[in-house]
Amino acid sequence: MDQRIQRHSYKGVTSQSFTGEAFSLDLSLWTVRIGNHVFDHCHMMLLVHSTQLHTIKSRGKNPEVEDLFIYGHHLRIGKGDEVLIGESMISTHLRRFDMQILAMLTMLIDHIGYIFFPEDIAWRYVGRIAFPIYCYGLVQGHIHTSSRPKYLFRLLIIAIIAQIPYNFAINPGGWNVVFTLLLSAIVLVILDKLPTLWLGIPVVIGAIALMDYFPIDYNAYGLLLVLIFRYTKSYWLVGAHLALNVFYMFYNFWTVQMLSIIPTLLIALTPALWGYLERHRVPRWVWWSFYPAHLLILGIFKGLIYNDWLSIEWRSLLNL
Repeated sequence: MDQRIQRHSYKGVTSQSFTGEAFSLDLSLWTVRIGNHVFDHCHMMLLVHSTQLHTIKSRGKNPEVEDLFIYGHHLRIGKGDEVLIGESMISTHLRRFDMQILAMLTMLIDHIGYIFFPEDIAWRYVGRIAFPIYCYGLVQGHIHTSSRPKYLFRLLIIAIIAQIPYNFAINPGGWNVVFTLLLSAIVLVILDKLPTLWLGIPVVIGAIALMDYFPIDYNAYGLLLVLIFRYTKSYWLVGAHLALNVFYMFYNFWTVQMLSIIPTLLIALTPALWGYLERHRVPRWVWWSFYPAHLLILGIFKGLIYNDWLSIEWRSLLNL
């Protein structure tokens, strides 16, 4: 199958031919990926011609909706979708929602084990898969969102809603992990506004101190992992995450956290395998409500089984 990609950008027009390779178009980033080759910053228009795909046309620099025409049939694709094109398959999916099911399932397993089977470490091993996926998803959301203030506001609302269920089910004297993600997202926004990342060092140090002072879930580890996903790629991503885990293995004795490198390995080094796992997505309301909802349900079962009902340790929350 002969495929020609014409790339239009503000700097001119380039084109290149490829034969017999499946490729993907990330419409929200204007990036064409063919094997290990990446072509990005295609701002104006992408036209792809093949035996299966006729045209993709844009409606502005960052359109909310793209038009995909396949053999004369019109398919509407939302912002952030990817078109995966092979010799016999065309499918679309939202990059930010790629790993939702895996993240939610492993987090649920982790919390069930923490609450009801604290002596069985196997539950916690499985649960280590979840947090890196959420960090990766946060970075993707930061990059792709059309409104960062609204994105931060949604995180704040979820963090507030989840706080009582979190105290109820997991830790009566701590702040839930959405606050960790929220603070990390705020740091990303600040860093993006600075002329150079070096000026962001005091910001990162201050955020680390804040997150280690208060009992926030994952503490500064969460922020550092988010920064790793934001600013490193490929082997550097894996190496940085591994170094972070090794440091915390000695600093906080988080031996079990070493297994969190697994999803990072898949994301960075085996995109084809990871793409196989990226087949399903859930409605947005399910994604945003799952964290507080599952904590509330687990907390109720915990209270019924152990007669251990809500008792928030306010002084601990403020580190008093």
